[in-house]
Amino acid sequence: VLELCRLRLARLHGATCGLQTHAEGATSAAERAALEFTEVYGQDPQAITDELAAAVKTHFGEAGLVALIEALGVIDGRIRLGMMLGPLLATQSAHG
Repeated sequence: VLELCRLRLARLHGATCGLQTHAEGATSAAERAALEFTEVYGQDPQAITDELAAAVKTHFGEAGLVALIEALGVIDGRIRLGMMLGPLLATQSAHG
């Protein structure tokens, strides 16, 4: 589920690195709930509704919701850092 969420966040940010891991597609209600939550999180975390949170809690519990939020923060930060540093590192390696 977290891998699907990572792929969704990467797509939302327009990141292309690492998107070939596997085909993105939620098949279960739990995966769909997590991905819907992820999409809103990726666009505006403050726009997460109680209904989105409740859908995640239905499948993963309160601890699962907290874990998803924490994981999305780490994943989002890593994607943004990679997008920022990727071109810089490519430039450095091209120059020596």
